[in-house]
Amino acid sequence: MKLGQSVEATLAHPVYANNRLALPEGVRLQGSVVSLEADRDLRNDARLNADFTPYHRPTVTFTSATLADGTKIPLSTMPSSDGAPAIHLTPAANKRSSLVAMGVESVKDWISSTKEALFSPGLGDRMVQLFYRQLPYHPERIQEGTMWTCELREPVPVPET
Repeated sequence: MKLGQSVEATLAHPVYANNRLALPEGVRLQGSVVSLEADRDLRNDARLNADFTPYHRPTVTFTSATLADGTKIPLSTMPSSDGAPAIHLTPAANKRSSLVAMGVESVKDWISSTKEALFSPGLGDRMVQLFYRQLPYHPERIQEGTMWTCELREPVPVPET
């Protein structure tokens, strides 16, 4: 990760302007890393695990959006440094069952999680992360699936349909 490095993202929620859809969900956004701030907490934690990478917290801004038909729309967002990997939580089942049934369910969960780890999208990114974690010094990168919350500086032009 370097200053000025380009960043591509997908819009997670639609953007509305004057009660009209300006940007639908799934639009591709283009931007760049505008600053890097030292992440001392992550650095200290990593050093305890023999990882001597000088970690930084990136600040990004997005400058354009590409619609599904290929139309580029200029954007101006405020710099955002609150990126975090998205996690999806599901509630646990509240079933009372026997010890044998709990053991069978545990094995089924293990098989399901193993299948998900091997066959779900993003396997390449997870393998790169695993490889990098084995090295004492490695390049920094923004993880795939990181979500950013950005504010627009000016209104988005609504494309005519």
